[in-house]
Amino acid sequence: MSIGRTFEETIQKALRMVDESCTGFDSHRFDLELGHRGQSGEGAVKAELQKPTPTRIWAIAKAFQMGISLEEVHDLTKIDRWFLSKLFHIHQIKQALGCYGLAELRTNEAVLKEAKRCGFSDLQIAHELRQAQMTPKLSPFDISDNAYSGGRVQEIHVRSLRKKLGINPVVKQIDTLAAEFPAETNYLYLTYSGEEHDIPVHSAKPPPANDSRGSDGFILDASQPSPIPEPLKLGADTPARKDYTVKQSGSSRVIVLGCGPYRIGSSVEFDWCCVSAIRTLRSLGHEAIVINCNPETVSTDFDVSDRLYFEELSHETVMEICEIEQPGGVVVSVGGQTPNNLAMGLHDAGIQILGTSVQAIDACENRFKFSKLCDSLRIDQPEWSEFTTSEEAFHFCKRSGYPVLVRPSYVLSGAAMRVVNNDADLEMFLKTAAVVSRDYPVVISKYIDGAKEVELDAVSQDGELLNYAIAEHVENAGVHSGDASLLLPAQKLFVETHRRVKMIGQKLCRALKISGPFNVQFICKENEVKVIECNLRASRSMPFISKTYNVNFIDIATRVMLGMSVRPVSINLLDMDYVTSKVSVFSFGRLKNSDPRLGVEMQSTGEVACFGVTQYEAFLKAMISAGFKLPAKNILLCIGPSKEKLEFIQYAKLLHDMVSSCMPQRIRTKSSASTRA
Repeated sequence: MSIGRTFEETIQKALRMVDESCTGFDSHRFDLELGHRGQSGEGAVKAELQKPTPTRIWAIAKAFQMGISLEEVHDLTKIDRWFLSKLFHIHQIKQALGCYGLAELRTNEAVLKEAKRCGFSDLQIAHELRQAQMTPKLSPFDISDNAYSGGRVQEIHVRSLRKKLGINPVVKQIDTLAAEFPAETNYLYLTYSGEEHDIPVHSAKPPPANDSRGSDGFILDASQPSPIPEPLKLGADTPARKDYTVKQSGSSRVIVLGCGPYRIGSSVEFDWCCVSAIRTLRSLGHEAIVINCNPETVSTDFDVSDRLYFEELSHETVMEICEIEQPGGVVVSVGGQTPNNLAMGLHDAGIQILGTSVQAIDACENRFKFSKLCDSLRIDQPEWSEFTTSEEAFHFCKRSGYPVLVRPSYVLSGAAMRVVNNDADLEMFLKTAAVVSRDYPVVISKYIDGAKEVELDAVSQDGELLNYAIAEHVENAGVHSGDASLLLPAQKLFVETHRRVKMIGQKLCRALKISGPFNVQFICKENEVKVIECNLRASRSMPFISKTYNVNFIDIATRVMLGMSVRPVSINLLDMDYVTSKVSVFSFGRLKNSDPRLGVEMQSTGEVACFGVTQYEAFLKAMISAGFKLPAKNILLCIGPSKEKLEFIQYAKLLHDMVSSCMPQRIRTKSSASTRA
């Protein structure tokens, strides 16, 4: 849900909220869709306009770019002309921005103001501006790190110019009393269509606008001192920018970044984590400020936080709110992958990220750095290699053999991650997924068949484990952890496997100096334990684990991030007289032509959890709760491992054909219908 004072501003905000890769109402998003479909031309655009689809809004932007008139778009879409005229106004501003370079925009302040009033982000404006040739004669705007001397305009260049011109958003409050009485709600939003703030704001020195938005570029080497800094606690000075100071009065204000829109990979589990963190902050006397854009969450209820900004989770927006609120720190580890992806840019801009350092987060999110870290710590992992070209990927596959797993960095729930079985599949995937030559490296690793996957969810303080939980997957490795069924406590792990999982978790914990929640995924086969990945944030299993053990892991993690001295809560697994099982819910039955096969990219749209005296009772309860219907009559055919089951498919078809040929016509027709059902 987006809030603004013009339709143009509101629709552009909403588009960015739905898809972080989208900069607003532009045609780039639809160009990617056409490329994925293998289509092009005006005919494909007009065909898209004639039917309501998730991408039609961007198809309208493409139509305007191709010169299709507003009236023709109206005839094709039947969308009211008022809305189309507003969208066309956005298109006109884009065209105007394309006539300016950054230097010319500095002398045309009105154009920049109108663009911001109509919801253009700094990044969107940077993409539309004309590039200037890089010449020594082109004088930079200033002598800071943001000096623009030609080439492609970056987001930070637009932000720096905007700040110099004094173009800043104001905080507006939603009036729930129809102007009859003064409104006191904490529903807030930012807009450029205003002159003053509706609420008291904290005046302080803004953070310097010289964030490089890049990585430190350190190399992990076991022979060198650790580059991971100490965790940051509330009230501490940020080591990144000494000139970004927060007054003591603001040290008790903490911003919590929410989970954003509900979708596959980010759902109510992370909202539970956010609300738990907010309640802990407020119970300890801190002022909790929430940034989220999802009206369906508990974190956006009017009485949950002290201030609620209904805004997009983007670098620009969070920076503006931090400049207004002057918080003592920002919590990024309880809202899932979306806030985690913002950590590095916010840190580079001088914002204090509470808990585990952003260098440690980057060392885990960046696949190449994490693999190097595991090698330096002598932690076993599947054979791997980094690649930036397709030739390097084919060379690795030839050396290690198929199947292999391709894993990009900084992705949500296995997006663009695939198990590849041959050269043809690898070539097709690399062409369609566009994973090569990204901002972050792509790692390809050996895929291990027939192995069990195990998860470690824990809270650590200054590199020492406080509380942890080890859960096992019912399905073999290869199914995304968000789709897999879990058993907690683990029921079929060897004692040695359990010991090694904890030992590796502790080793990573100390190396990364973790202070807060984290999750490590392992692959286990024949008593060998290998690390798959590590996420330095709360996982979607945190609510499940907290309710199973009756210990709020997020409450502990929040106290750790505040710098409090925390003791581990005693959890005795031998005293537990129950087992819990978590089973995912899928929507394949409601989606026509959907592929029900599970893989390394998450597909579930919900989950259930049930308790039972035994693992079988808990799992059966969970399956029934997820919608699985037990057959009234059937024959059990127990074959063995998954490999043997797959080999039996051809013989099952042969048996079916033999039985059908022996049946009378009436019975055969009934049997075939039953088989299809």
